[in-house]
Amino acid sequence: RHAIDDAGRAFEDYLRRLATDKGYDVSSKGGISEIAQVIGGQNSKLIHAKHLHICNCLRIIRVAAAHSKDKSTMEFWKISPDLAIETILLMISTVRSIHYYVYNNQQFL
Repeated sequence: RHAIDDAGRAFEDYLRRLATDKGYDVSSKGGISEIAQVIGGQNSKLIHAKHLHICNCLRIIRVAAAHSKDKSTMEFWKISPDLAIETILLMISTVRSIHYYVYNNQQFL
């Protein structure tokens, strides 16, 4: 649970740094999806639309891991060790994919 949240913060920091380095103002944005929307939404194409979808998925998992109870069910999500490992690996792979897309103009998953 904590590993997913920690990795999610690192991933958010990466997106924030990328956006800032490329001239986007994300200072008022609060999270993976909001930053990804700025750099990959309809008005911007710094990242590919598939990256935006992956970012939204990672946000959902991070929120489930970081918050005590789900808003709609008021129940805890049980987080398996497998999901923690898979999420961290997906975040690392997504950083690599975004980097290749932005800096090398290559679509690489």
